[in-house]
Amino acid sequence: MFLSAGSLLHGLSDMKISDVSNLNGGAVVNIGKSWNKVQVGALTQDLRAHPQAQKNAQVMTQMLQQRGLISRDQYVVGFVGGKVYVADAASSSNSSTSSASGSAIANGSASANTSGSGSPR
Repeated sequence: MFLSAGSLLHGLSDMKISDVSNLNGGAVVNIGKSWNKVQVGALTQDLRAHPQAQKNAQVMTQMLQQRGLISRDQYVVGFVGGKVYVADAASSSNSSTSSASGSAIANGSASANTSGSGSPR
């Protein structure tokens, strides 16, 4: 499956927090495993420009951290197909995002292959 920043942001903007109330660890995907630092940083910048997506990302980040599903240095960057996509704070090369703020997301041209090959497109 290929992901774009646009689909990750759109999923965050349109989701309801109740959509993720029953999440388990298998529904959390670390996007840093298939996207490079520049792509993750761009995604983070783009998230900041989308208030509803950013708000939902912050709420989800806090919820997942409290439930122990993500670490304090991770933050939510997207939601697609019932999966939550997270990034490590260290993965964002051009942002000062911290997991506490939950701010995150990239430019609409970035996309990733999440089939496990680790090769960004």
